[in-house]
Amino acid sequence: MAGLKPSLLHQLERVYWRRSDPALLLSPGLAESLCAFTAQTGRQMGLLVDRKGHVDAVIVGDAHKIELPDVGRLRAGAGGRLRGVRLVH
Repeated sequence: MAGLKPSLLHQLERVYWRRSDPALLLSPGLAESLCAFTAQTGRQMGLLVDRKGHVDAVIVGDAHKIELPDVGRLRAGAGGRLRGVRLVH
């Protein structure tokens, strides 16, 4: 996240504490934060959101791409369930 102003870094930190309604893909407030950051910086942003609506990761790329963090190849849940996160980009 090099090259970001301290105010933008603080804005990203606040995204971690946001929650989305688990029934929705993404809450309107969180979507607005994502769009505002992208508009201010010209960089792409992605979120990994778990099944409960908690933000697990905030991913910042450049103007053309984002690189996903390694979440492993093995299934994580009991009984062979998937990881239970969704990527919002």
